[in-house]
Amino acid sequence: MTGPVSVIRTFPITSTDFTPIVAPINCDYYAILGTQGGGAVIRSMDPDDDQAQHVIAPGGWYALVVPKSRYSGREYRFQKSETVMYAKSTGPDDTVIVEFIC
Repeated sequence: MTGPVSVIRTFPITSTDFTPIVAPINCDYYAILGTQGGGAVIRSMDPDDDQAQHVIAPGGWYALVVPKSRYSGREYRFQKSETVMYAKSTGPDDTVIVEFIC
């Protein structure tokens, strides 16, 4: 029996624009592991809505661990190439590290 598949990717982010974080594989969960520069990250589900944002402090992390909807009709919660969230730096340009798990 094989275990879960896990893929880690890095995404360059700026403090001026939200960057789409796109799933590299079909997956059910993802985790923001931090940034290469150690700065804070703004996570958003809707970059046009200030109320849909959350700041992850330097050294902090975030994981989306939610059961799949049994009504979605999809095998995986997120499909490969689907945007799972948006990220932006709070300081200088940085690189966010995200792990995708299925």
